[in-house]
Amino acid sequence: MTHVGIILAAGASTRMGRPKALLELDGQPLIAHHLQAMAPWCRDLIVVLGAHAEEIGAILPQDVQSILNPAWARTGPAESLALAMAHTNATRAWVTPVDVPPAPQAVLSALAAHPGSCVPTHAGESGHPVQLDLVEAQRALPGQTLREVLAGATRVPVEWPDTTLNLNTPEAWAQWCATRDPSGQSSTLAASKSSSSAE
Repeated sequence: MTHVGIILAAGASTRMGRPKALLELDGQPLIAHHLQAMAPWCRDLIVVLGAHAEEIGAILPQDVQSILNPAWARTGPAESLALAMAHTNATRAWVTPVDVPPAPQAVLSALAAHPGSCVPTHAGESGHPVQLDLVEAQRALPGQTLREVLAGATRVPVEWPDTTLNLNTPEAWAQWCATRDPSGQSSTLAASKSSSSAE
């Protein structure tokens, strides 16, 4: 396996009002579902922490590497990603903010079929997680936003509407939980779209 799984969880979760990584889903914190989704594909798992580092770090498994972004309040996903990239020699990465639905295996499989950077799309809109060619990304970071780094990435259509969602408010979270398909195939949710790679 050549992938590393990188979860960006450094943000303050101000709109949610509590750490999004710790939101309970099927009896587990949301971040645990992201880790479990990525684990079959990855030799390493990295979580970048910031505002709620102590709380989130306390529930991470011992085999998951946590990295602190001390400048989380004035930096964005690209800076957190650059920190994670400095701690791996993998060639490809799954990268996702913590405040999106955990990806089903079919989506990861569709992305893994492509050799370089790629982004899942549904109905023409980009989503998460993204697959990143780390050799290319290292040349672009720091200095570019994650959106800029992925501007030329292959777009991969997937049959999973939730790929475009961003669960960053209590209302969006409650609606997704109420309407999601536990199998991870689809959702009837019409909530806020993941238009940026926010933490």
